[in-house]
Amino acid sequence: ALVDRLPDLAERYLSAANAIVETTDRLALFRMLEGTRAALTIADWLIARYEMLKRSRGFLDFNDLITRTVNLLARPDAGPWVQYKLDQGIDHILLDEAQDTSPDQWEVVKRLAEEFFAGFGARDRVHRTVFAVGDEKQSIYSFQGAAPDSFADSRLLFAGRVRDAEASFADLKLTWSFRSTDDVLTAVDRVFADASVRRGISHDPDPLRHQAIRTDAPGYV
Repeated sequence: ALVDRLPDLAERYLSAANAIVETTDRLALFRMLEGTRAALTIADWLIARYEMLKRSRGFLDFNDLITRTVNLLARPDAGPWVQYKLDQGIDHILLDEAQDTSPDQWEVVKRLAEEFFAGFGARDRVHRTVFAVGDEKQSIYSFQGAAPDSFADSRLLFAGRVRDAEASFADLKLTWSFRSTDDVLTAVDRVFADASVRRGISHDPDPLRHQAIRTDAPGYV
């Protein structure tokens, strides 16, 4: 019988099958590389064309507004003057969905609020504030530069500035949910009860604890 003449047939078969699978995977990677290279080549051309059209027509897109504002405020010859002029009309800064704020956007906020709590910017009769609300777990705009880490870093920065000015800084946790039910929230809290898992989405060392407003509503996970 064949097995008698080739006692290691099964091992040879498995070895050959594994080699075929490995080769197939490598070929798939090469095809992916070729496709990615082609896509990037097209993207480079499209981006260059897009930038050329913007310049020729004097247009600015959303990202241009952010980067140019950052660059303007950072210029030593113009930034302080612009900040001074803006400082006369800005007493409160409000950021919603702060977890989806990019580092450049945070830089604009930091520069605009640079004198809120010190120097000539801390006006005696005006209570100037920075208010930000967000949830690191809900960050979904990383493709636009959103960095949840910047939310935590900025919180620490402003906390230091406010306390140095001997003012009040409030770091509040909004634990009540008007949207989800208790079953869903309990499942979320259990998943992130593990500190190693929680570190993947939040800089807050405390465990998550959510409470549902809709206590009589059913939920399914």
